[in-house]
Amino acid sequence: IWIFIGILVILSFAAYYNSFHNDFAFDDRQTIIEDPLMRAPEQWRSLITVQRPIVRLSFLMNYNMGKQSGGGIYTFWYHVFNWAFHLLNVLLLFLILRKLLKGKLIFGDLISKKMKRLSVHPDILAFAAALIFAIHPLQTESVAYITSRSSLLCTFFLFLGFYLYQLSWDAKKKWYDIPFI
Repeated sequence: IWIFIGILVILSFAAYYNSFHNDFAFDDRQTIIEDPLMRAPEQWRSLITVQRPIVRLSFLMNYNMGKQSGGGIYTFWYHVFNWAFHLLNVLLLFLILRKLLKGKLIFGDLISKKMKRLSVHPDILAFAAALIFAIHPLQTESVAYITSRSSLLCTFFLFLGFYLYQLSWDAKKKWYDIPFI
């Protein structure tokens, strides 16, 4: 499993590292630089009242990190943050598919019988699917375009909730409500 994870990390990095030094694009400036909340972080409590508070909080963190290396307009950390969440999504997808294809969930017997007929190890299929997800050109906008972080975070929480739900099936004590927190 670790070799698959290592390959996913390396290939994902190779696909997106050239975007780490890109400048702001489209409405990034309006969303981040021209936002009064970014210039007054002491008002972070007002994040509760804005749309997408988790996304805005992540922008505020990046803005303050960038302040120390360029006045909040240094985009490197924004892009690294987006890539890191994309990588987490890739790894979560790999773990979800690995567990699903091994047939340890609701349709376990049905899936495991089909997998035996295919004579392909479930880890290889999960790796292939996660690799396609990692380097597919459709993901470029979410990773390289800073303001698209909302889709990365949405995918992260969706995959995390599903993975926690999968883990609850293996637990001796069921904790179905964890993904809903």
